[in-house]
Amino acid sequence: MKKIAGLLSFKEYMYMLICVFLIVGQVFFEIKIPNVMGELTDLIYSGNVDVFKQISYGITMFTYAAASLVFSFLVAFLVAKVGAALDSKVRKATFTKIMDFSLKEVGDFGTSSLIARCTADIYQIQTFFVNGFQLLIKSPVMIIWVTVQISSVNVYYRSATITAVAILVAVLSAVAILVLPIVNKAQYAKDELIRIDREHLDGIRVVHAYNGYEKQKERFEEANERITSLLLRYDKSSALFAPFSNMVMYSLTVIIYIIGAHIVADSDESLRAGVSNEMIVFVSMLSMLISSCIYLILVMVLLPSACVSFKRIAQVLNKKIEIIDPEKAAAKDPGIHGSLEFRNVSFMYPGSREYAIKDISFKMEKGETVAIVGGTGSGKTTLINLIPRLYEVAEGQILVDGVDIKKMKLKELRNILGYVPQKSFLFAGTIVSNISFGDNGKLKQTLEEIVKAARLGKADEFIRTKQGGYDAVVEEGGSNFSGGQKQRLTISRAICRDPEIFIFDDSFSALDYKTDKTVREGLRQTLSGTSILMVAQRISTIKSADKILVLDNGKMVGMGTHDELMTSCDVYREIVLSQTDTEATG
Repeated sequence: MKKIAGLLSFKEYMYMLICVFLIVGQVFFEIKIPNVMGELTDLIYSGNVDVFKQISYGITMFTYAAASLVFSFLVAFLVAKVGAALDSKVRKATFTKIMDFSLKEVGDFGTSSLIARCTADIYQIQTFFVNGFQLLIKSPVMIIWVTVQISSVNVYYRSATITAVAILVAVLSAVAILVLPIVNKAQYAKDELIRIDREHLDGIRVVHAYNGYEKQKERFEEANERITSLLLRYDKSSALFAPFSNMVMYSLTVIIYIIGAHIVADSDESLRAGVSNEMIVFVSMLSMLISSCIYLILVMVLLPSACVSFKRIAQVLNKKIEIIDPEKAAAKDPGIHGSLEFRNVSFMYPGSREYAIKDISFKMEKGETVAIVGGTGSGKTTLINLIPRLYEVAEGQILVDGVDIKKMKLKELRNILGYVPQKSFLFAGTIVSNISFGDNGKLKQTLEEIVKAARLGKADEFIRTKQGGYDAVVEEGGSNFSGGQKQRLTISRAICRDPEIFIFDDSFSALDYKTDKTVREGLRQTLSGTSILMVAQRISTIKSADKILVLDNGKMVGMGTHDELMTSCDVYREIVLSQTDTEATG
């Protein structure tokens, strides 16, 4: 809450302070109207038939009502401005924070939950502020002011009013305690529903291929029914407020009239006019009091949902980020470029009791090509993800250009690397925007450099067949490109960064053998001075590497050239023999 409040500027807090004064003025004018009405009643009871004086009272009441309306409009305008600023700043702060998350922090929340927090929860906060701020200030001010006004009236009126307000407050407190846990559960149930929707859209090919419609429908209906049940319980509890409040207000009004009637009947003739006037003013005041209580209750009904949203956003903003820049970055040796070294590196995934990789050590010099091979689950991708610090090393050190990566600024480290992930990903935009994506700390790439990178990545040949060429539209996730095309575009994107070290995480798997070989030969010839670390399944892809690392169950069981490993490493030999003759011989 404190962190969210700190996002607003001094000007916006001044707007809110002005709103408070305007609301107090609004209450002042509204309360003046019953008093003028009482004076007009006295005038009429006294037998004064001065029409102009009666009209002047009417004009006065109209003026007060108009002033209250103007103040209300100004409050709504200023609150809308502050609400829009709050929405924008909270959304920006949340997105910026998430951008700094490592894979661990994203996993702690879950992608679906983060999406819900960035959309539905922020909207909930903004909606509550815009709709509730005025009522949240006005209702208590009105209640206190009216209570002071009626404190000197007949003891019977006062006692009946205090009793009614006490009942309303008691019911409000009980229902608020009841609905808060329901709202909390409903918010997290929405996360689950978003997760199911997202999984269905991401895995729609599998759903269609396996005729999984009924299974998906069943999962969705279970989550939907859970949310519906929670919201129904919330609505049932909240729905009691309006009719109960109205019942209290009408009952109290009837009681006041009955009490007033008895008082008038028991009063002297000379005092009846004053007693009747007092009752009219009191009923008007009473209406304001009960209405304010009802509005306050309605705001309190919405408050639990907003509080849960505030809490969920605060959890994101207050989340401690483990992978950050060092306080003082180590100086990089200008004479060393493109070297990578692992020193007894171990890593364990959060929540796991077993190491994903254990005690890995190797060194890659500038210009070398080092390949990593191993069975499924051997730790190949885990090892790759540690280099750009997508996860943090648990034990040991990783050195890039002779510097521990923990002592390097993240931007500097990642500018050295050209990373091609296992799963090719394209952003909505154009081919040019995808190949030139990111900031490598250098001048913005020219079209010539983008085309050159595409040629090296063997993407140029299909790009030119697209309508618009390099300006061709890329749909969300690159859905209008084949797997091989997406892989060649992501390879081109890495080349365009002109990095010191290329990291390929099984990035050639979607390419046919001919294209795979052509791309690798092009990289080797054109980028002869660049270091390459690659994960690959095909032996033909890694056979010519300067060094091959063999992983098995998170441990390195072999290191050497292809020929050396064929004689010294049983695991490597089994991998080679398990592939076809074509794959084995390249």
